[in-house]
Amino acid sequence: MRQLAAGIRFASFLSVAALATGVGLADGSPYASLRAARPAGPGLAVSNLVLERDAFRFRFEAGSFQMLSAVEGRTMGAVFSGQGTMELTPASEAEAQHFAMVNGEKPAAVFTDRFQSLVLLFGDGTATEIESHATPGPAPAAARKIWDDFSRKQR
Repeated sequence: MRQLAAGIRFASFLSVAALATGVGLADGSPYASLRAARPAGPGLAVSNLVLERDAFRFRFEAGSFQMLSAVEGRTMGAVFSGQGTMELTPASEAEAQHFAMVNGEKPAAVFTDRFQSLVLLFGDGTATEIESHATPGPAPAAARKIWDDFSRKQR
């Protein structure tokens, strides 16, 4: 399941990077700002937060988020540390069989993976959704390390 989660995170990173490819590469450009984004600002404590996107359901049982620094006034990602679960519902039987083969599991209607940290990248209203369900709290102590590890793996 770890390979699946890593692949999903990589796909999310690529989608954000694709958003940035249409802009200039000069210093000070939105692309440069996106590449320089790091966890910044206050922590957001959450409990029993559920985010659903397409075939994915992320359950953040307990923990905290720290948003990435904004790019042109938009928050494009967040780092989470705590306890959570990701569920993936395959779109077809063939997809379920493929996931099972890749992960050495039996085909299932829903694939589940637990996590203690997660990097979310987004271009929609996810930041607002997280903020509306959160309370002020300490930023995750390991947010920068989680982000740096994620960035290193993506390179």
